[in-house]
Amino acid sequence: MKPTTVSPKALVRRVPFAIALTLAIILAGLWSGSWAHPIDPAFIARWGFGFPDFADGHIWSLFTQVFFTDRPFMFWGIVPFAAIVIGTYEWTFGSRRALIVFWVGNLLGSLIISGCLVGGLYAAGAEIGARWALSHDVGMSGGGFAVLGAYVYQMHRRWLWTGLIAASVVIKAIIMFEPQADALHTLSYCIGWCLHQRWKAARAE
Repeated sequence: MKPTTVSPKALVRRVPFAIALTLAIILAGLWSGSWAHPIDPAFIARWGFGFPDFADGHIWSLFTQVFFTDRPFMFWGIVPFAAIVIGTYEWTFGSRRALIVFWVGNLLGSLIISGCLVGGLYAAGAEIGARWALSHDVGMSGGGFAVLGAYVYQMHRRWLWTGLIAASVVIKAIIMFEPQADALHTLSYCIGWCLHQRWKAARAE
C-alpha cells in the first residue's frame, strides 16, 4: 500500500486557521525578537492583556496577545503546539469548530481569569492581587488548551489523557510557577471540553 500524501494545496484547504495562526506567531516572534531573547515588559504591556486592560476596557488586546510570546522558551514551545494541536483538531472537525473553540476558550478564559480571579483578589486587598493587577500576559495557550480539551473529549480514553495532561501541568508548575497561566490553561481546557461535549450531545438528539 502506498503511503498517503497530502499536497500543500490540500493542506491549506483543510487547516487554513492553524497555518495562518502559526505563521502569525512566527512573524510576531521575529518582529518582537522573542525567538532569540526575552522582550521588554513595556512591549508586553502594549500588546498583551491583563487586568489593567480589563478595567480600562481595552478589549482589543485580548486579540493581539494571541500572536506574541515573551521569551525564546515560550516561542519555540508555542509554534509546534499551535501547529499540531490546532491543526489536528481543524483537520478532524473543520475550520469553523476550530475557530469557535479557540476564540471562545481564549476570550472567555482570559476574561474570567482577569476579571474574576485577579479582580477578586485585588478587590479583597490581597498582596498577590495587587501584584497581578499590574501584569500583562501574551500567548495563544488559552485558546490552544481549549482546542486540546475539545479534541481529548472525543478520544476513547479521554480521562487517561486528561490525567496525563493534568500531570504535565502540575510538573510545569513545579518547574516554572505561573499561577495565572496555569489557571487559564485549566479553565480553557474545560471550556473546550464542554463545547465539544455540547456539540456531540446536540448531534445525538
